[in-house]
Amino acid sequence: MIHDLIFRNKYKKFLLITVISVVIGYFSVIIGELNETISGKGTIILLISLINFFIILFYIKSRFRKSKDFMDFGIIFSLFFIAYNIVLLLNVSFNFIFLGFNENSYPVDFEEDVYVKSSVVTFLACLGLLLGEKIIVLGRNDKFVKPFLNNKLNSKVYYISGIVVFLLGLFLLFLDFERIGGFYYALTLERGVRMELLSQTRGNIPYYSFIYSGVALLTYSLGNLRLRSVKGTLLVALLAIWSVLMLIQGDRRLLLYSLLIFASVYLFNKKINIKKNLALVSILYILFAFFQQIRYMIPLILNGTLSLFDAISRIQKDFNIEWVLPVSTEVAGPYFTLLWHLKYDFTPLYGYSYIMSIPNILPRILYPGEKPLTIAQSFANYIHDVYYPFRESVIGWGFSPIAEAYINFGVIGVFIIFLLLSVLFKGISKIKWETNHGILIASILIPQAFNLNRINFSSVVQETFFNLLILILSIFVTNIVFNIKGYKTRS
Repeated sequence: MIHDLIFRNKYKKFLLITVISVVIGYFSVIIGELNETISGKGTIILLISLINFFIILFYIKSRFRKSKDFMDFGIIFSLFFIAYNIVLLLNVSFNFIFLGFNENSYPVDFEEDVYVKSSVVTFLACLGLLLGEKIIVLGRNDKFVKPFLNNKLNSKVYYISGIVVFLLGLFLLFLDFERIGGFYYALTLERGVRMELLSQTRGNIPYYSFIYSGVALLTYSLGNLRLRSVKGTLLVALLAIWSVLMLIQGDRRLLLYSLLIFASVYLFNKKINIKKNLALVSILYILFAFFQQIRYMIPLILNGTLSLFDAISRIQKDFNIEWVLPVSTEVAGPYFTLLWHLKYDFTPLYGYSYIMSIPNILPRILYPGEKPLTIAQSFANYIHDVYYPFRESVIGWGFSPIAEAYINFGVIGVFIIFLLLSVLFKGISKIKWETNHGILIASILIPQAFNLNRINFSSVVQETFFNLLILILSIFVTNIVFNIKGYKTRS
């Protein structure tokens, strides 16, 4: 029986590789015929993007079949990957097919061939992700479900510690802004100027890591309680306060992180209404996209340059349905880094950006000498100096994980890096299901499923390190302060 099982698995893997090879060969013939006109190249991009889309759907289906978890790291990464890569290229392909050109907000224009190349390397990324999931096995496939908290005492302990850590995070937020003149003054500055001041001034405090741990611990303490409970109501109230503080800064990223952490814990091992949650996600996307277009007004309103009435009038005048299209939102930024490196020559890094992710963990104040810039920072500075020297602040473009793999190891590197990422995602899933505090650890990691799609690997590692460090310290201190035996005596 074991021999039959092994043979069956080998047969499936061989069949999968054969089918993929045939598809590649077939489409290489079609591409050769279409690669003559703009609309033809748009069709090529469309076909390859559709293939990429179905590969990712196949990957998501495979992950869900094993984990039965909608908040699985690999699934969340894939959903954001679709938004940052595939949907954007579908948008571009339609422009080429029906309009004969593609407008973008980039400082340079890219030929159709560059977009065709980008769809091909995106295909390699999708293929690496799928084959890593299908071919490489990490230990047992079995999983078991750990209860959230098996008694009221533990629930109360995590509830209290979650509140303390969260409130500490809020205090550190305001303390961090004292470096540049205080929270309110910072809000009156243009967002890019504010972010640059914060990054250049020593003494950065990772207040957000405390917020994340607080959200995770509070949500964890709910167990099977509903949000309508007293504990749930307090959690919602704290999240609402945090949301307001982030929105007035024009920061959607940290807000999204908190929502992902909350969902990762709260939805764990629960039945989910897919239609309802898809509708909710769609609404959030539209709101986030809309907010991106108007957030520049917040400092103008706070410093008195723009009245609220004038702001509303400007929104009514400038509103366009294209605000919610991928090419008009943040997702276009990281893809610019891929298009740029596909068009222009560059010096291969041979793994340098990945290796530097280790020393980059150190904050600037502890770094021996001057801390080197990440590839995302270097790229942003270069684009600023060449195309936007008149701007007060540097525009951040993020950095595509496909681009980083490509500039390190070339085309084959895209496939290899994403295959390794697929294995990493499996490992995170096993931690979630098979280790103590696995739910908490996985929830703190889940924001990086989003971040990996938009920023360089070094920044992902640094964020992960501090977020995990604060969580582990929170759990450790909780176990000391609320020693179970002593706590029972006091109770």
